[in-house]
Amino acid sequence: NGGVSSARNAGIAESRGKYIVFADVDDIVYVDTLYRIMDSQVEDVDLIIANYEEINLLTQEKTTIDVGIETNRVHERSFIEKDILQRYFKGQVQGLATVCNKIYKAEIAKKIQFDEKRSHGEDWKFNIEYLKECTLLYAVSDVLYLYRKDGNQTYNKYRKNIGYCLLV
Repeated sequence: NGGVSSARNAGIAESRGKYIVFADVDDIVYVDTLYRIMDSQVEDVDLIIANYEEINLLTQEKTTIDVGIETNRVHERSFIEKDILQRYFKGQVQGLATVCNKIYKAEIAKKIQFDEKRSHGEDWKFNIEYLKECTLLYAVSDVLYLYRKDGNQTYNKYRKNIGYCLLV
């Protein structure tokens, strides 16, 4: 009962596999996509990023969130530093800040903790810390996850200077 960050930290600590995928209880991970992504992976990458879908439960409108990274290729450390991390600090994080559309290497995730004191931005902070440890990133165009929104959520809107606040 310690909250989402506490649960994720406990899950990371207990994990035994090579990779970790996060999912919220009310959302859906497309298992067939997960298998396809893992089967197609040629390199031993640190992070796999996939597109995902959002469904508004009030209107049933479904939107695909494209992470905006060239897909089906391995991106190296210089790309992570010059593109991904720069986009974080400019607030251009569509599909990047969440943990739901990523496959993490357990070896790296076990070095990082979700900040259990935060009520928002914990995914963003975890991802920034994780990206600082990444050397290879692979992006796929497949949709991995269905994020179910109730239509009233406001916490996923961009907040000016939140990147700076999260690093403090």
